[in-house]
Amino acid sequence: MSLYHTQFINAAALGGLRIDTVTEGKLVRVKADGDKGGKRSGAYRYFGDSDNPSGIWWNWKNGAMGTWVARERMSPSESAAHRERIRQAKIEREAEQAKQWQVNAVRNRDLFEGAETITAGDPVALYLAGRGLAIPDTRSLRFEPALEYWEDGKLVRLLPAMLAAVARPSGEVVAIHRTYLTWDGRKADVPTVKKLTGTSGPLAGAAIRLGRPQVRPDGRPGLAVAEGIETALAVTALHGIGCWAAVSAHGLQSFQWPAEVKNLYVMGDNDASGTGQDAAQRLAKDAAAKGLTARVHIPEAVGQDWADVVFARTKTAKEVA
Repeated sequence: MSLYHTQFINAAALGGLRIDTVTEGKLVRVKADGDKGGKRSGAYRYFGDSDNPSGIWWNWKNGAMGTWVARERMSPSESAAHRERIRQAKIEREAEQAKQWQVNAVRNRDLFEGAETITAGDPVALYLAGRGLAIPDTRSLRFEPALEYWEDGKLVRLLPAMLAAVARPSGEVVAIHRTYLTWDGRKADVPTVKKLTGTSGPLAGAAIRLGRPQVRPDGRPGLAVAEGIETALAVTALHGIGCWAAVSAHGLQSFQWPAEVKNLYVMGDNDASGTGQDAAQRLAKDAAAKGLTARVHIPEAVGQDWADVVFARTKTAKEVA
């Protein structure tokens, strides 16, 4: 391996990419930190056909992107050539990404449309009931009786699962969130219980729509948003307001509310690390700057989300009864 190859690998590693050997002259998909099995959330393009090699890389898992050049000091002609190579690589990458998005869109549509409506007694209903939650009145959740579970590139088994449609602000579904279960309504005994399918577009601002904005007594429409599905359903159970699930702390921070919403209730997690609280405060600050009335609500106990609050109350009620 050449010195330049090593330097490029090290530069891309700072962005979370894992490149073993450098292939020149084409767009190459590679693993990013956290990828398992056949998943490859990174890509790079290396240009070694000059006396000043360069490259560009992307990490779709964390949104990072970077460029590298062997010699920072370049003549005007070298700088122009470098910019042109990077421009062409971006065009190539965007075309490859668009092709993959089309494939993912068909897969996700077939998966969700082929699933069943949640009904009393099925694994999803039992799972929610075990958390003190009722079957929600939404088209965003469905039940799949036999969903493939893959680990490290191998099909392990078929499991029942709760499916949730992750939609962009436009309403376009860009991914399916999967929660693997047992037939008696418990989380499946698998390494990763919750997974997201490949996306068919950018995830920024997307959410699982569990309820609708509601008009308050003052005539201003309001909506709540939380991180997880169970947490969002718990918020509705506690407060009677529609709550959308942003999937993660990062998703909460970048959440985009419907245009008609004027009151936003940000229902954050009480993480020991402070991650959930920080994401909630950032979203509320952004919403307030854009004219909304935004309030942040965090559970009192460290380590709890609102689903934990509902579960604790349900457990106490059963013990008292």
